[in-house]
Amino acid sequence: MGEPEHVEPSCSFKAAVTFFLGLLFGTFSALTCKMAYDAQSVGLPEEGEAVGLEKAFDKPIMMLLLMFLAMVPALFMFLVQQWLRRPEEREAVPRSLLIALIVPCICDLICTVLLLEAQLYITASMWQMLRGTVIIITAILKRVVLAKQLQAHMWSGVVIIAAAMALTALTSFLDPESQGSGKDPRIGVCLVLLGCLAQGVQYVFEEKVMSNDNAPPLVVIGMEGLWGTLLTVLIVYPLAYT
Repeated sequence: MGEPEHVEPSCSFKAAVTFFLGLLFGTFSALTCKMAYDAQSVGLPEEGEAVGLEKAFDKPIMMLLLMFLAMVPALFMFLVQQWLRRPEEREAVPRSLLIALIVPCICDLICTVLLLEAQLYITASMWQMLRGTVIIITAILKRVVLAKQLQAHMWSGVVIIAAAMALTALTSFLDPESQGSGKDPRIGVCLVLLGCLAQGVQYVFEEKVMSNDNAPPLVVIGMEGLWGTLLTVLIVYPLAYT
């Protein structure tokens, strides 16, 4: 008899650790953004304002630019990685793929602007919970766009998440004062849902280019950061301040 065939676990230890770290740093990112928005400082007076007036740091576009700038070094990491490899082991990345990565970048830009703006209306805990909506949207898009079959237990998880998201959002509509932000939390909920829709499109496109087109993850991250930085500086900022 031959040796039993090795079956790869559905969730390896490495994948579990990666998921946990993503959840941890994602939560930390949400909290630091909310802390930045709550910070008060004396800013430049606008027309009709008194000099020396303290204002909150409500600059979501600035946070967006910082995010994209932080992604750009992934390109340099990829170049160093390729330089350390032998010539025959280096990965060739077609120019068409580099250009195509502007699509998930635009989705990421729209998503991030909406999610950062939403933090001005709802608490960080509500914001983080509502972001689970992206799982529902991604599951539906994977089935419809990528024609991938999801197992029954996966759809069960999607239904449970959908019920939880509905209950979470319902509290903002039934008791808007519970958020304590002084702004209408229903606007924040709608912004998060729209942001998650854009993020779902981004995730599905990234899965396609990494699984079907074999795009290196560092290139995907770095090019999205590069495209995002250019779009933010050349288009988003001029539109926002004209």
